Amino acid sequence: MLKKDALLFGGELMRGKVLRLRANSNREKISQLDAFKGVIKNLVINALLILKKMEKECVENIDLVENYYLLYHYLDYLNRFCDGEV
Repeated sequence: MLKKDALLFGGELMRGKVLRLRANSNREKISQLDAFKGVIKNLVINALLILKKMEKECVENIDLVENYYLLYHYLDYLNRFCDGEV
């Protein structure tokens, strides 16, 4: 009789192997998430640098001020999210 945590695989009783496989797949997902965050962080940093250069032009034009600050706050949030501060 098999226990709940055991798996019959290829005629052999395998205990704990399923948990190790799940742990390995979770590590792979975490590393993919970290890679994704790295790409996003790179894009955000570059976008913030460009936004900083545009700051004078946007602040002088009343119509662009709201859009400038909205974009700045979104990029700042993404930056902090990628750093794990949110």
